[in-house]
This record gives sequence, structure tokens and C-alpha cells, in this order.
Amino acid sequence: MDRLQFELRRKEKARAEKVVVASLCNQPEYRSCPPAFIVADQLDRGRYLASESTFYRVLRDYDQIHLRGRQKTPERKRQATTHKASEVNRLWAWDTPGCLGQREEPGSTYT
Repeated sequence: MDRLQFELRRKEKARAEKVVVASLCNQPEYRSCPPAFIVADQLDRGRYLASESTFYRVLRDYDQIHLRGRQKTPERKRQATTHKASEVNRLWAWDTPGCLGQREEPGSTYT
């Protein structure tokens, strides 16, 4: 019976910690901040509630792990343009690193 009570108390404590972490993440000053910033800011203030991974886990449980706050939604990446040469000398491309020109090396005498 003692083991069962211990497990119930542990689960109740975990639920209470989840509520505290979720309420902290939803405060106006932290609404648009990632968990790494929240944990660091709380440590700067001398408080430690939970680890960064626990913050992520709690936010995932509350379905709040998506983009937080006023962040712009990610744009879909367009498919890369593919070029295909049908014959010899039909496709030309620039190799931009080679277009930098002469570079002065130590010990050389360029004018």
C-alpha cells in the first residue's frame, strides 16, 4: 500500500509541476520565447523550475510546441530548378568562387 501511495503522490507532484511550467510559458513576457530562453532567464533570476527538455515536454503535452508568439510562419521551400544538358555545350554555369580575381598572398608582390 505504501508503494501505491508513493506513486500517486509522485504523479500528483508531476501534474502540479506541469501546470506551473505551462503557466510560466503562457505569461505575457514569455509567450513568444522558446524554452531555452525561458530557462536561462529564470536561472538569471535565481529560480529553477525544470530543465529545458522538461519545458519542451510540457509544451508538447499542452500542444504549444509549434511556433510561439508573433513569429512568421515558415514558407514552403520551392523545388530546386534542375537543368539538363541535351547535347554537348548546351548548358553553361558559372563557378562563382573562381570569379573572385587575384588575391594577395603574404610574401607576394602584386602591384
